[in-house]
Amino acid sequence: MTDPLVQVREASFRYGDRDILRSLSIDVRRGEILSILGPNGCGKTTLLRCIAGALRLRSGTVQISGDDVHALAAPARARRIGFLFQDHSPSFPFAVADVVLMGRAPHLGFFGFPGSRDQALADAALERVGMLHLKQRPYTQVSGGERQLILLARILAGRNVDVNEIESFLDPTIKRAMPDPLVMTAMKEAAERITDAAMRAETVAIFGDYDVDGATSAALLARFLRECGTEPIVYIPDRLFEGYGPNLEAVRALAERGATLLVCVDCGTTSAEALGEAKARGLDVVVIDHHQADEELPPALAIVNPNRRDDLSGLGHLAAVGLTFMTVVAVNRMLRERGFWRAERAEPDLLGFLADVALGTVADVVPLTGLNRAFVAKGLIALRRRERPGHVSLMDVARLSGPPEAWHLGFLLGPRINAGGRIGRADLGVRLLVENDPIEAAKIAAELDRLNRERQAIEQETLAQAEAEADAALGIEDKGAVIVTAAEGWHPGIVGLVAARLKEKFGRPAFAIALEPGGFGTGSGRSIPGVDIGRAARRAVAEGLLVKGGGHAMAAGVTEHVWSLKEVLLYRVPPWLQPQVR
Repeated sequence: MTDPLVQVREASFRYGDRDILRSLSIDVRRGEILSILGPNGCGKTTLLRCIAGALRLRSGTVQISGDDVHALAAPARARRIGFLFQDHSPSFPFAVADVVLMGRAPHLGFFGFPGSRDQALADAALERVGMLHLKQRPYTQVSGGERQLILLARILAGRNVDVNEIESFLDPTIKRAMPDPLVMTAMKEAAERITDAAMRAETVAIFGDYDVDGATSAALLARFLRECGTEPIVYIPDRLFEGYGPNLEAVRALAERGATLLVCVDCGTTSAEALGEAKARGLDVVVIDHHQADEELPPALAIVNPNRRDDLSGLGHLAAVGLTFMTVVAVNRMLRERGFWRAERAEPDLLGFLADVALGTVADVVPLTGLNRAFVAKGLIALRRRERPGHVSLMDVARLSGPPEAWHLGFLLGPRINAGGRIGRADLGVRLLVENDPIEAAKIAAELDRLNRERQAIEQETLAQAEAEADAALGIEDKGAVIVTAAEGWHPGIVGLVAARLKEKFGRPAFAIALEPGGFGTGSGRSIPGVDIGRAARRAVAEGLLVKGGGHAMAAGVTEHVWSLKEVLLYRVPPWLQPQVR
């Protein structure tokens, strides 16, 4: 029997140009790290945080070699590392490192060890694929193909996939996963109004958010309306000068341009004042959004949001672009029933729109389960066909070699779409996605690539300052339920990225705030599973502690006077989160 303690003599973890891992030892039976050493005696916890954050950002690689171990490894919850063991003896236990599955951050499971809490589920998965008998054989007597099935069963167990959902998990399809769009509250009213607008060739204004989810949502709806023979107005607000969501000036400008229908995508659920202005100016309003909603909704003809309190569809995990696609499906069906599609105006193939759905879904970091998983799987197929000039140009400037995979969307394509909204022109991403001219698309993609490089430089400098402030605030004892960092001169467009990096490094909710000369601070927060900072931000607004605030469970935006913003986030918000933070 192999000694359960394995000393790895040659171990490296490279982050950029630095080698930050010197040695480690593990208990291979339990899959736990016993000791780990970095340069200058860097401690286990600090080192694992660094590895965890870097791998989730796809910015580092781990290669480990030793007597019994050879691995591409990734951390799980900053405490455990999974290894793909090369078997050197019949009884040597092995584990599966589920490093990349649908592009999500790694979550690894340890299987094949005595007392594994996942063993029952793994056995059930093996039984489901008809291979439970393999468990009784010595490992050396199992063929290569059978080993793959064993590994697959254990991966499924580690992903907590129910045995009755294995088929849909391995082969996700839109037909099987997507319910009738009309199951959502207000979808019927929304689809009917958009259908009427298409039938009457009305001027439709699409108001989107400046992130990837908002850009893909706006582009998808705009492309569909073009297929209907109408040219919509697409409006993306400036992040710095207008902020998130509809505003009075934008609504007035759209009304003056002749819009009769305003469709808000990935925003609008809490924009009572702006939507009230739209109604006063004679615009019908449809909202397609997924952000958390208050009990009282703004004035609108229809608000399609599975996270509103009276929606029972169970689709609250969808990104806005997924909801927009479902709206388009409902509108397309109504147009077909009304005889709108004819020989001279062919009905579009909606599966081709799934490329944008996949891009927005992955970039918005929603759970890749159920319908989202089907959206991404089929959207990747659409992207690989390289049919849309915008998608082709984006993949080319990102130097994407080979067929796109899910992680490419989150770490190569998405950041470039986002770059326009962060530090450049907010509408560049939408313009690229709807562009039909390959030459013009290449120009826009090149500009987004340039802006992304500029964004990376700004982010790196800001992150260094934020990490130093966070380390000083937490102190040696590493205390504090929430991290709050702030400084003058930080670009408001990158504070969300900085907050995400802080959350990954320190393992707790984090806010980064750009302090503005006018006395206000604009910040963004990112959270950890089980801690709903969007709800906390909305509660702070309701209690008059913040001027603006909201979002969803894992991300939130806040605005308030400089003198009170840090106080609110450090002292008033944490008690609301404390029952959730362990």
